[in-house]
Amino acid sequence: WKAKTPGAFSTDKPDMKFGIPLMDDMSVKKLLLHIAPTVRKSFVVTELKANLTADERKAFLKNFAGPSFKKVAKVVVGEPTADYKAKVRQLMIEEKKEKTLAERKKKAAEAVRARLLEERRKKVASMKQKKEGEEEEPKEERDIDSVEDVADVGGGVPLFKDF
Repeated sequence: WKAKTPGAFSTDKPDMKFGIPLMDDMSVKKLLLHIAPTVRKSFVVTELKANLTADERKAFLKNFAGPSFKKVAKVVVGEPTADYKAKVRQLMIEEKKEKTLAERKKKAAEAVRARLLEERRKKVASMKQKKEGEEEEPKEERDIDSVEDVADVGGGVPLFKDF
């Protein structure tokens, strides 16, 4: 979306030079910060430095004053606890099991499909052989001029039956 220039911005507070005047002078950001508290929705503020320094965090939270807003801040630094690691490991194992089960079901369904397809091919081939065996009988050809009634050439069979 924008070419990166080394040293021109940080990932915490990105450079806002889009070439659009209202975006470049931060007017849109200021407008959103004033409108946001009236909307009463959940917000996540991802500015790391501003959230870690108490003064900047307090200044920002003043915009969301009132009983209708629940303010939650979680700062997690360092090595996770053993309980957390075990929980994450268990979730990863369950996800792997589900994925493996889904793959097995898919392979089983493909195997059943392939088996049914092969059975159908064999059935079609046997039907073809049967049909070819029946067609080998020599058919009696008749001269149209010698037939008196085209609707009955014998035994109630019409002449045009085999056309």
